[in-house]
Amino acid sequence: MSEISHTWLNDLPKVELHLHLEGTLEPELMFELAKRNAIPL
Repeated sequence: MSEISHTWLNDLPKVELHLHLEGTLEPELMFELAKRNAIPL
């Protein structure tokens, strides 16, 4: 692979393909967001 294409590929924006949201917020916030959006838990 040439240096230009290697650099170009490295500079492209990346995407998160696999993400677990459960562990990223406090339970209180989860319950508040569910209540605010009428989502039963």
